[in-house]
Amino acid sequence: MRISIPILAAYLAIVSIAVFALFYNLGTSPLACWDESRQAINALEMLDNQNPLITTFEGETDLWNTKPSFLVATQALSFKIFGINEFALRLPSALAALLLCILIFSFFISEFKSIAGGFVAVLSLLTTQGFNGYHAARTGDFESFLCLFSTFFIISFYRYIKTKNQFFLLLFFIGILLTIFSKGIAGLMFLPAVIIYLLYHRQLISTLRLHSFQSLFLTTTLIVLSYYLYRDFKEPGYLAVVYVNELWGRFGNVVEGNRGPWYYYLQGLTSAQAMPLSLIVIAASVYWFVKLRLNKIYTKPISFFWLFTGVWIFFISIAKTKLAWYIVPAFPLLSILLGVLYIGISRHFTSHRFPAQNKTSLKVIFICLLFFCGLALRQIVNKPLETCEYCIESSHFGLMINEGIKQHRDFNGYCWATGFPYYANQLFYIEKLKREKSQNVTLKKPFEFQKGDKVFLLQPTLLTAIPAHLKAVVIAEKYGILEVELHDAPN
Repeated sequence: MRISIPILAAYLAIVSIAVFALFYNLGTSPLACWDESRQAINALEMLDNQNPLITTFEGETDLWNTKPSFLVATQALSFKIFGINEFALRLPSALAALLLCILIFSFFISEFKSIAGGFVAVLSLLTTQGFNGYHAARTGDFESFLCLFSTFFIISFYRYIKTKNQFFLLLFFIGILLTIFSKGIAGLMFLPAVIIYLLYHRQLISTLRLHSFQSLFLTTTLIVLSYYLYRDFKEPGYLAVVYVNELWGRFGNVVEGNRGPWYYYLQGLTSAQAMPLSLIVIAASVYWFVKLRLNKIYTKPISFFWLFTGVWIFFISIAKTKLAWYIVPAFPLLSILLGVLYIGISRHFTSHRFPAQNKTSLKVIFICLLFFCGLALRQIVNKPLETCEYCIESSHFGLMINEGIKQHRDFNGYCWATGFPYYANQLFYIEKLKREKSQNVTLKKPFEFQKGDKVFLLQPTLLTAIPAHLKAVVIAEKYGILEVELHDAPN
């Protein structure tokens, strides 16, 4: 298939914009103290263990992070290629988001022959803070992979039901497989929408009877079961933990205090995390179904993607555990909806309402949209990584270590102490010093302190925990972290 020069130029433009939006300042912020830093330690230890199927934390099998190891394996590879740093950790997520943008843009080119619709969809996604921000496209978390592969299998399903081409059925199952390996059971929450669609259109039985469907379903199931059974063989009790952590544990119970009302995610759609994408899509959808629904060329895809969006929001809403980033996989679908609505509404008005000489009005609107997106992207990529108050002092440790590395400072012989019970992101920077600079910094509890120790106290309150026979002399203070040297206390 020959690609025209305008389409090639459009691809180059959208890739350039996405690269800027996703990669600029990618490694600037220190690691977040929860999931991102957990994956970082998993990836570092995977380099040592040489087993891409098993994740460990501090040398023990990691049964806190029970997700499949696909993301962690790519992060380990990235560390091996680019060194141990924040950019390398986040690179796989950013690449997945870039591929997602290309996927969405290609869908609009092939399905609607619309460059403008593809631009609207991709730019709206990139300027959505909930997607292009914390715990999503620009951090070392699972959501970016989940968004890419879930959107891939949803689009493949759409193409299959429209064309009945077996190739798209194959892509549909490949997408499901990769979605499961991206974030485990979470990827399956879109599948009820597939069943609902087939039931409504009376195609469920005929689809289930297809030999190709049966063989692909069986193959996918066997691959997934083989992985989980292997993990359970290597880590007895793994399946039981997966059930508690990913199935009924998070669905039927509040995990780690992450609770909220049933309308938690509906509120999220009106927050800065989802605006203005969600508001524009909802308003445009209401207008479409009230005024223009008879145009089935666009009503069918709009209904299709709303079905998948609604099913996802429904399931995360009835789950007892509530976390802001659970809504992230809905953002690519909302961006596709916006692109389709833009095409449908603009083509309706240019063919029915606007005189031919005034059709440039849409071009002006589109240029204004590009300008707005440019301002929004500039703000997003220059915004530091968000983190909770609990993590602020912990994140400052990363800033201090990175600054010390730039200044060629020698940290050998130092130790560090923290009042945090969880310190994965601090551990990452200790490992970074050890592996990249051959410098050893030891974790110590205050009761383990000895005369002559040079200690980084991550919280000033730790001064009160120093044993009475020792005196702390403050050498320096940076980012709220005290650097002290311990001497005998005067009698």
